[in-house]
Amino acid sequence: MISSDKYPSTTSDQITKTRYYALITALIWIVLICGLLFAFKSGNQKAVHEIGHSMAHASLENDIIFWRWVARHGGGYVPKTVTTPAKPYLAQIQERDITTPSGKQPTLISPSCMTRQIFEQLQKQQAFPKGHITSLNPLRPENAPDQWEVHALKKLEQGATEVEESVVIDGQPFLRVMRLLTTEKPCLACHASQGNKEGDERGGISVTFPLTPIQTIMHGKMQQETIIHTIILLIGLGFIWFVARKTTQTMTLLHDERTRSDVKEEKLRVIFETSESGIILVSPHGIIDFANRRMAEMFGMTLESVIGSLYVNHLHPSEVKIADESMNQLIQGTVESVRVCRQYIRADGTDFWGHLSGKRLENTDGTLRALVGVISDITERKTAEESLSNSRAELKAIYEHAPVMMCLIDSSLRILYANPAFTDFTNVSEDVLRDVGSYEVFRCISNLHESPGVGSGANIHTCDLLTAINDTFKSGCVHQNIEYSTSIERNGSRHSHVLLGSTALINSTNKTLLLCLHDITDRKRTEEERQQLERQFHHAQKLESLGVLAGGIAHDFNNILTVILGHCHIANENLGSAKTSIKQIESAANRAADLCRQMLIYAGKSPLVQSSVNLWLLLDEVIKILQAGINKNVTIELNMKRIVPEITGDSGQLQQIIMNLIINAAEAIGDNNGTIYVALTRIVINTDQPEKDVFGTLIHNGNYICLEVSDTGCGMDEETQKRIFEPFYTTKFTGRGLGMSAIRGIVSAHGSMLQLSSTPGVGTTFKVYFPLPEVSGEVASDDSESPAFINTGRTILLVEDEQALLDIGTILLTSLGFNVLTAENGREAIEMYQERGCDISAVILDLVMPKMGGIDAYHELRKMAPALPIIICSGYDIESVENIINNDQYAEFEKKPYKPKQLRDVIMRMRA
Repeated sequence: MISSDKYPSTTSDQITKTRYYALITALIWIVLICGLLFAFKSGNQKAVHEIGHSMAHASLENDIIFWRWVARHGGGYVPKTVTTPAKPYLAQIQERDITTPSGKQPTLISPSCMTRQIFEQLQKQQAFPKGHITSLNPLRPENAPDQWEVHALKKLEQGATEVEESVVIDGQPFLRVMRLLTTEKPCLACHASQGNKEGDERGGISVTFPLTPIQTIMHGKMQQETIIHTIILLIGLGFIWFVARKTTQTMTLLHDERTRSDVKEEKLRVIFETSESGIILVSPHGIIDFANRRMAEMFGMTLESVIGSLYVNHLHPSEVKIADESMNQLIQGTVESVRVCRQYIRADGTDFWGHLSGKRLENTDGTLRALVGVISDITERKTAEESLSNSRAELKAIYEHAPVMMCLIDSSLRILYANPAFTDFTNVSEDVLRDVGSYEVFRCISNLHESPGVGSGANIHTCDLLTAINDTFKSGCVHQNIEYSTSIERNGSRHSHVLLGSTALINSTNKTLLLCLHDITDRKRTEEERQQLERQFHHAQKLESLGVLAGGIAHDFNNILTVILGHCHIANENLGSAKTSIKQIESAANRAADLCRQMLIYAGKSPLVQSSVNLWLLLDEVIKILQAGINKNVTIELNMKRIVPEITGDSGQLQQIIMNLIINAAEAIGDNNGTIYVALTRIVINTDQPEKDVFGTLIHNGNYICLEVSDTGCGMDEETQKRIFEPFYTTKFTGRGLGMSAIRGIVSAHGSMLQLSSTPGVGTTFKVYFPLPEVSGEVASDDSESPAFINTGRTILLVEDEQALLDIGTILLTSLGFNVLTAENGREAIEMYQERGCDISAVILDLVMPKMGGIDAYHELRKMAPALPIIICSGYDIESVENIINNDQYAEFEKKPYKPKQLRDVIMRMRA
């Protein structure tokens, strides 16, 4: 410490008393003036904080008001640029990307993004105040909180609504304020898809306000007050000094000199003791004359034991010789200083690396006084350098021996380096690859006619791989595991390949790109072959099912034809019973029409439509079809309650479930005698612990129609049960049905559940639970009544290519009271309408005809008569003409076979 009482004694008591009184007076005067100045300074500092507090909160309020204004308007549209690309988390907003009348295509950015970019622009214009929206879980790196913001956000999570604190940044004082941000209703347009809801805490908005400008202003005022107080102080001290000047001048000069000496000594001591480096002074004889405590710590010794020891005793044995040479050069003066890395030994035998800066310390006459050494511990740096070197060696080994093709590409798309796997694939040496561009190596499959070396301008826009590489350089977008079809120049010929590529921008400064490629050509070829086999296999499955279906349909049609022919014979033999026979013939014909509809659904010629389905009727129809094709050793037992509520579903798909389950059950029985048990019941599930079906879906409480199909066949083990619903998985059964994977999809599409239980050698049971709609009803219709004859006097043009249908159609229309004109194809219909169009009230048009079909005829007739009623008839469903029917109010569709009453109602409705 520097002593403040080192004035030399004098022999004059008067001088001593004068100095004493002058000193006491000066101290009192100084204390008085300094007290006044300190009071003003305290008030000054308080004013700085209050002004900063008010201005910081005003800035924060402005930022929040701006953010809320932007949020209330849902963000803003800006041009698409690198800094404002289309935001993926706004993809759910339909108008995220719009097109202006001038052709510009701006994109919507969120309020948070707008606020952040405004903050960034403001920061370019001025350093502070600095606004920032942040969160502990930011969506963007730019919104990541700094250390203070992390502390403030945690306080906000603990319940605080605002955090304020004075901090020092880069030596300058700032006032930092953060306020809690919550999800408001306008924010949900962007953030609802991320799981946020109104009122959720989403982070905070902070402002960093500088206090330096305010301090500068207040400092000016402080300087003015300081000058005034200083003047007053100096006047008083000048008077005291004038009185004591003569007697204290000599002592003051001596005191000042000693004080300066003490300050210099104190500065040097502080520097030595607080230095992070070890400092030593070595005599010309190699003895350490001085060392600071840091040097003693590095050597693992006490300061007293270091001083007086030989410098070379602290060196690693490998360093002694070269260190002696360096010391001799310094001692002799051949060099002024040295900067080297040395390995030293601690007292416990461990070693460390130090960076030595040595220099000669000379006397005023130029002779050597000592050698000054400053040693910094660089052990960690040396370890890191060695680790980095080892890592580079390991990375190089992986790079060179990896089976993956890798190459480094610069921003001009030139190959800087390629590993052996890449050179082997291209059959071009690494030296040659470094002289060419990647656009000369990779070729697009669709541009094989281009000659090699045409340059990036021609090939980069046609090759997907080169386009991806170029896009990564331009936008920084990394492409992962994307397939590219390209060709490689090898030995003067081109070879097509499918590559699985990944890009990574590993050096954004030098724009260096790492490209990794896998040749998956063989794998793709194998996969295509496998898919082809799977398609053939699936086709074989369908053909097998069609065989079973065709047998049942043929059997049913033979029965229907037998009924029709029998009643025709009865009607011919006995005209009195003709009415009864005709009803039976009509009933059989309706059944034949239903069979045709089922075949169309199965063949995929009818669209899948949800409707009310009576499972009892559907199950009865399917069983009648299948019984003819199932082996006679298989017995089908039925337990079906006739009165069951209808369900909502697609009858074609539900029919496929029933057929597949029964066919599989028959195949499981095989040539042995067995039984297929089919049940249809209504059940109510009401339990506290819902069961799960075979797919893990919960069977919730409610009303269901349960379809059960059981067999006494061979059964399935657990492994088969786990895999039976996998696509293309087959068992050892002789028949494969339509595929159980199809059942899984249909059950899932109908919101139904499926249970499976099977025991090898015992049999298998499937249960399908179809949920009942909340409101179900049955609508009965009776189309059996014959339409009454109405003499309309109107003429109908009937267009049909089959003479039998033309004859029966003419009779039906005539019986309904219409005049009938006929044509056998679309061309005759056009000519007929051109001749007698004014007499024709409506046209009934067949869909499939020779010379000119129904669609072409419709368009020609519509050109001549835009409001002419046209009824299109077909055995297929409405799907083929759906577009016409939906867009033409004067067109209708009637499915064959049509009933007289239905046909009459359609014609009268259209003419009305």
